[in-house]
Amino acid sequence: MLLSTMQDHSEIERTSSHRPFDAFPPELLAACFLALKEALTEDRGSGEYRLYRWISVTLVCRQWRDVALSSSTLWTGVSTRYGLEAVRKLLLLSKAALLSVLVRPSPGTPRQETEKVLRLIQTHAHRIQSLVVIVGRELDPFTIIDLRSYGRLNMILVNSMGVPASIRSLGGIAEPPNPLPVKDLILVGCHVPWYPWILTGLTRLDIRFARSSGIPTVKAVFAILGHCAALQFLTLSGFVDGVDREVETLPVKKLTLPHLAVISIKKMTAHQCVLFLNYLSLPANVTWLVNVTDYDRDSDADAMRLPSPHPNSSPL
Repeated sequence: MLLSTMQDHSEIERTSSHRPFDAFPPELLAACFLALKEALTEDRGSGEYRLYRWISVTLVCRQWRDVALSSSTLWTGVSTRYGLEAVRKLLLLSKAALLSVLVRPSPGTPRQETEKVLRLIQTHAHRIQSLVVIVGRELDPFTIIDLRSYGRLNMILVNSMGVPASIRSLGGIAEPPNPLPVKDLILVGCHVPWYPWILTGLTRLDIRFARSSGIPTVKAVFAILGHCAALQFLTLSGFVDGVDREVETLPVKKLTLPHLAVISIKKMTAHQCVLFLNYLSLPANVTWLVNVTDYDRDSDADAMRLPSPHPNSSPL
């Protein structure tokens, strides 16, 4: 429906020349369409299918369709699942507007077709402001995506849930000449090292571990956090491997996150949580949101002994 709606529909005719909404200025119609798009995108739904729920309004009459097609901000949602022709049309309709891109494997679609769409999207990298990547077993999108050219990117979400770490690789890409404006990074199922030149400017980091993707180690998590000096909001969710084994191998000096305002920890055991937080030095006014799980009677007591948020607090 998406591609066919964007094509020329000569059969769309007015059924009446006296309808009140025919007199709406194009600017007002475009604003209404944009509000509808945002409302339906916020609604629950899966991936790319919710991005164009609003598109049925273009079938009301020719005027509405013409207004919608001329409004570049209505066509900024791009998904690899749409196919090459639809993506090419969307990139044309969106003109110079900033893009939100979803890279997601499509069952039954040949790898070569997905690669073509990715390469086409890469030519508009300078317009992409948010990037959601669902890593598949058949294709690692980061073999084509070059983040160094994403000069307006401010949000990245990478989901590799269920994908073995052995086929995931970000490669050894050198730092770009100009820093990227990325502020939000969400990693789901990922525990590979991330680009340091992206981490340094982050204000929000959300890491969600998954057993199906391989359990990360404490060292891997701290390797990421060590680059996040500007971080204000941190969420860690899921089991972290090797807390008990590695705790003695971590540096004696605590990791300092001086600007952190909120730290949220979910789905760790209480014992893990205490050991983990014991190696962080945080501001005195930080907000703690801790939800431990699967703890026994002894670790229940540990859960009540979270480290003091004062940056000079001593280890437990």
